[in-house]
Amino acid sequence: MERCKGVAVLAQIALLVEGCGLESPELPTWQASYVVPILSETWDAAELFAELDTAFVQTEGDSSSLGIDLRLDLDPVPLADALSIGELEDTIRVGLDEIEIDVSFGDSASFYPFWALYSELDSGDDPYFGIVPMFEFDHFTSVDGPVGYDWVDLESGSIFVEITNGLPVPILDPTGSPEPRLVLESETGEPIAEQLIDVVLAPAEIRSIEIDVEGERLEATMRGRLIGSSAGSDSIVDIDPNAFVSVRIADGEALVPEAFAGEPGPSEGVVESSYAVESDFEIESAKIASGQLDLTLVNRFPLGFEVALTIPTYRRDGAALAAGALVGAGESVSISLDLDGVEIVPQGAGGELVVHTALVTEDRSGRPVTVDPDDEIRVDVAQLEIGLATVTGRMTAPFEIEADTVETGLGDASLGLRFVEPAGTVTIDSLPAELRNLDLAIVAPGGYPVLHLAGTIPAAGGDVELDPDELEAFLAEAPGT
Repeated sequence: MERCKGVAVLAQIALLVEGCGLESPELPTWQASYVVPILSETWDAAELFAELDTAFVQTEGDSSSLGIDLRLDLDPVPLADALSIGELEDTIRVGLDEIEIDVSFGDSASFYPFWALYSELDSGDDPYFGIVPMFEFDHFTSVDGPVGYDWVDLESGSIFVEITNGLPVPILDPTGSPEPRLVLESETGEPIAEQLIDVVLAPAEIRSIEIDVEGERLEATMRGRLIGSSAGSDSIVDIDPNAFVSVRIADGEALVPEAFAGEPGPSEGVVESSYAVESDFEIESAKIASGQLDLTLVNRFPLGFEVALTIPTYRRDGAALAAGALVGAGESVSISLDLDGVEIVPQGAGGELVVHTALVTEDRSGRPVTVDPDDEIRVDVAQLEIGLATVTGRMTAPFEIEADTVETGLGDASLGLRFVEPAGTVTIDSLPAELRNLDLAIVAPGGYPVLHLAGTIPAAGGDVELDPDELEAFLAEAPGT
């Protein structure tokens, strides 16, 4: 078999018996600078039809076009030294939004005394029984913010505020005035976020409301302003001036900080980077002959990290290639990985290159730190050219056949035709729908004579009667064809 290195598969195929008739598909890329080579191979007609599972196809909407979809199962093929993975330079960046920084709230509640909401009462009054008339209120009290932080700037998320009505009358009537709502404010009275309340809160009832705090700053201590009205009571109730409505920030939902000042405990983050391999050539595996992967971990955070990298696409002895290091605040660490003998196994149905980056922050309890939005940890990847030892894969490449002579080399490949008897009948095993209207000219090696096969062939195959004179002349000239 003649091999042609660096020759691409012809866009139009003539299936020549001699010469380099097949060109390789375009080189697939794993990422912008990560190029996987494809071997070049040449087959003669007999090998081509013996090795390939062929299917004939047509361009949609063009009945005159005809092509072949070739699917070739490749054994591991040794690659020349010139075939290699190109140089790789890439960077993985991990910001605060990809680290699960814990933002939680304590159990302490804030209180709105009955005497502060209803102006007819005084804190020193004794409890008594009576009827409470309708009244309005607008009162604020101190509310505890995130535990362990002076402040947290939130990229996204919401908080749940629990309101408990300890008064003997309903409050926050949505039909009354002013419109009932809870407003979070800074200690100086600057609005942070608010939520309207659309259902009255009965005595002894507890309700949780969600407040959107995307893009807001939550401080260690804030003010909660409760605004609304009460319809009062229709009958005599126990009026205790020191009864109260309580408010507590109970929990957060999907809180993602972009900056903070505080003492966070250990936090984790996992980033998965994947790169699709888009190619006519599907790589199942490849083995690296020689190569090196250099990793530089650069920590721009004011707190330390433990970084663990796992590359399931690269495997040694069946295990994913892995590396890791402790990187202190403002420090960088370099790691070099020997890739000699490493197997490349693209991940997923799309044959992707996958990299997992796992991070754990140091515990900063008792050691306050301020993190800015631009702080990040960076993984710089540098890989020199890598030589491949073997590659196993599957190739799918479309071809078109011109309305022209196709040299078959019938002495080496049967094309599914077999002569039944000298009487001039050719039995065709089967043909796809596109070729059942047969019009084939078989030419002897010297260019003459010509044997014509023409007719409509059923899907399961059938016979074609040959012209006796043409057959006699053809067999006399080319008995071995």
